[in-house]
Amino acid sequence: MNGGGRGEVLAVDSTGILWLYPGRAGGQLGGQVQLGTGFADMLIAGPGDVNSDGMPDVLGIDTTGNLWLYPGLGARMLGAPRQVGNGWTGWRLIPSGDLNGDGRVDLLGIDPAGDLYMYPGRGDGTFGMKRQVGYGWTGWDLYAASDLNGDGKTDILGINSVGDLYQYAGRGDGTFQMKVKAGNGWIGYTLAAGGDLNGDGLADITGLDGTTHTLYVYLGKGGAKFAMKKQIAAGW
Repeated sequence: MNGGGRGEVLAVDSTGILWLYPGRAGGQLGGQVQLGTGFADMLIAGPGDVNSDGMPDVLGIDTTGNLWLYPGLGARMLGAPRQVGNGWTGWRLIPSGDLNGDGRVDLLGIDPAGDLYMYPGRGDGTFGMKRQVGYGWTGWDLYAASDLNGDGKTDILGINSVGDLYQYAGRGDGTFQMKVKAGNGWIGYTLAAGGDLNGDGLADITGLDGTTHTLYVYLGKGGAKFAMKKQIAAGW
């Protein structure tokens, strides 16, 4: 949220407080910074600069399906929310970077039927008409992953119902190539992907073990490969 060049992790605690954890050298996380309150019933995603002001923003879906933009103000602060959509009840929201090569942050969404849609960013915090770019995502978790294979195009990661991890390489037009298996054993994990936590220019993954509440980092090695996991936090 401060444009410092390293990735950051967002988390909402049980009381609805939104926290930011800045990335540090070695893939560690810095001290938590409170960004806001009242997020207990919100589906939060971000950060990503959706309004083209150079500051990462946050998107959220409320219980009635309205989509809200919380603009980043720098200095790890968020501005007043602005409604930028509706009808998102039952959807999963994935801010995904620039998928179509126009220099604007786009959005991926999975509807209740498991269909995957791309919403092109307009660069002002709003999005254009949706375009279906996949199907069959029921029971899957989808994560934006930045450029995993070094081709300059934004990729995504998916975890299926048995815990297998797959990479979908971006084509640069909002669609994706066939999946390639990248790992297994991810049952019970929640990922945050696409951020460069240690500042080495390679996209990393953080994984939260929902059973032990332990947070791990998998540092990117390029070529859609990752180092062995390293614990960076507990009690999540």
